[in-house]
Amino acid sequence: MKTPRFLVTKVHGLAAKVQTVLQKDPFSGHALLFRGKRGDLLKCLYWRDGGMCLFAKRLERGRFAWPRAEGGVVALTNAQLGLLLEGFDWRQPIDATRPCSASFPDDIDALKALLLAREAALRECDSDVENLRDTVETLRKTSQIERCKSRA
Repeated sequence: MKTPRFLVTKVHGLAAKVQTVLQKDPFSGHALLFRGKRGDLLKCLYWRDGGMCLFAKRLERGRFAWPRAEGGVVALTNAQLGLLLEGFDWRQPIDATRPCSASFPDDIDALKALLLAREAALRECDSDVENLRDTVETLRKTSQIERCKSRA
């Protein structure tokens, strides 16, 4: 099957821009990203296993967060690239709440409350297990009765 002409032109056209405009090697194995004018289309060009790959993603809503690049080049971490491809604004990550300590709480009352809540949850689970056992036993007895009736 012959490759469509427009696809070949796009891949080679982007590779040529990398070489001429950015003065970088498109065959380096780095992911090279291009964003469309409206900001909702992203193309990723990369060389792998002896061939040039082109990945494109269009957002249904919103725009890709795009950095202001000095000299046209920005280096992203794998995490930033992942966020960018998912449509998140990777430039302003939200820090997760960091705990003060990995040890147990110093407050003995807080520790007691934690233990009481755990015990209550375990009791509830034990109760659920007991109810399930009763249901299974009832089903077994019913099944045995039905087998006996069908033999008779």
